[in-house]
Amino acid sequence: MHWCKMSALLLGGLQELQKAVAVSPDSGFEKYMYLGQLLQGQEAVAATQKGVELLQQDVERSRQAGHASKGPSKQLAAALCSLAEMKMSQAEDMAVVAAEAERLLQQARSVDTSSPEPLQALASLRYEQGNSEEALQLLKQSMQLWFRQQGNSEDEDNDDDDDDDDDDARGDGTPEAEAAALE
Repeated sequence: MHWCKMSALLLGGLQELQKAVAVSPDSGFEKYMYLGQLLQGQEAVAATQKGVELLQQDVERSRQAGHASKGPSKQLAAALCSLAEMKMSQAEDMAVVAAEAERLLQQARSVDTSSPEPLQALASLRYEQGNSEEALQLLKQSMQLWFRQQGNSEDEDNDDDDDDDDDDARGDGTPEAEAAALE
């Protein structure tokens, strides 16, 4: 696709999202998250922040209504990580945003303890702060969660399959073996 056509599509999408914000500014976190990806600088941060706030309200309403779905919590954790990473990437001085980014990432971890994403972003923060040893430990923890999720999804996909594949029979290729290999 020619870049002019792509620019026109993006501009049209941006305008539609801005219209949606004007029509319904206090509902629908998704439009703000999309705007956060399309805008730049502080406008992107502000849009993402608004999306996170609306999503937090959705999660709280869901919790109060007694809904046990993890979907909104997983979305909130991912949105918090996106906001933290956005703030880190735009910072001229990491020390200025480090505390805020860490708070957002800790909140993401508490919202969805099974998500590896907050640990990965926290590892990135620690690396940028010059603490490569802690960054490595956080990255290892994150990878263990990724492998655990991968193993769980494979178990769900293969519930009726009693055949062992060659990797599992050798003891390598399992999430536990892959995580141990990182150490």
